Formats: sequence, C-alpha cells, structure tokens
Amino acid sequence: MKLQVKLKVVYGRVLAYPDCEKSKIFCELLGRTTLNAEQVRLITKLGFDILAQSPTAPEVPTLETMVGEDDTGNQSDDPLAWLDD
Repeated sequence: MKLQVKLKVVYGRVLAYPDCEKSKIFCELLGRTTLNAEQVRLITKLGFDILAQSPTAPEVPTLETMVGEDDTGNQSDDPLAWLDD
C-alpha cells in the first residue's frame, strides 16, 4: 500500500505532511498533523511504501535520508543521522 507525503523543512526539521487520505489517517492515529523521521521509518516497517514529494531546494533531504538509510540502502544505526548533514 502506498502513502503520499510532502516533505518540508520547518525550523530546521524535516517533516512529512500528509498528502493522501491514508497518510492523513496515520496522522490522526498518532494525534499529529505531520510525521517525523521515526514515524516514517516505523510506517515503512509495516510494509507501506511512502511516496514523498519535496521541493527542489538543496536543504530538503530525500525520504531515504530522512529515515536514516545510507547510499547502499542499508538503514543506519542512528535513525536521526540525516540531521548531521
């Protein structure tokens, strides 16, 4: 199943804004208006594919860097490693 989100940088944090009905329901379940990196990582562990639309600005990371994957597709031990960039 696929979820659509839009990535935005807000006060230096990358947040995923829901962009489809299913992602809005996940936010409702969590009691939030956005999803953070850890929540996105856990949702993908449930088997959901997340399609992320992001601005072309260089400061916005990709979904893979948001959830802590390195260039080889392996997950980093530190899910917030993308914050060090």
